[in-house]
Amino acid sequence: MVRHIKRMVSLGIDAHVSDFDAQRIRTLNIGILVAMSMAILPLPIYMQTMGLEAIFGPVLFSAISAGVLWLQSRRRTYEAALVVNILGLLLIALQSHVLGPDYGVHYWYLSLILFPFVSFPRASAWTPVLLGILATLIFTNLAHQDQRIHGYPSAAFNTQVLASVLLLALSIIFRYLNSRVEAKVLEQQLHIDSQHQ
Repeated sequence: MVRHIKRMVSLGIDAHVSDFDAQRIRTLNIGILVAMSMAILPLPIYMQTMGLEAIFGPVLFSAISAGVLWLQSRRRTYEAALVVNILGLLLIALQSHVLGPDYGVHYWYLSLILFPFVSFPRASAWTPVLLGILATLIFTNLAHQDQRIHGYPSAAFNTQVLASVLLLALSIIFRYLNSRVEAKVLEQQLHIDSQHQ
């Protein structure tokens, strides 16, 4: 069992993938496996409480997740990361709409501000930034709705917006600095390889 899990976590990694991108691929694969587990494991409880109609969401999510793992196995890491991030944005928006502001589902967008920066390959310079900005804007909109419906003071809304913008800024800075380190390491590695030939 452990061997199969390790194999799933390493889908999409071969000798041509840098160690840095390999770590991003593993992060995405682990995220997908955890999300699939969270969708499938409580299924018996959902079926008891909500009936057979409870199957549709988790089965659809698992099918899409399996598609992402298939993309990873075909070394389509950009597409896999794009599907996962867009799926996350859509699912949280749907949950927030269905459950309403009382559940605070919009706080999950905070993780989606960060996730593009750790899941996309190094060559994807702008996609993580754009998805991070989109998640920040959606979070801000839902936080504003939450504040309006519950009558929270403006300071509470401002704090939420500030926290999301700070998380976005830190994610961008982290990605930039990490990319610089990666480029330096890869450059040194090429230099060492050229000297040994």
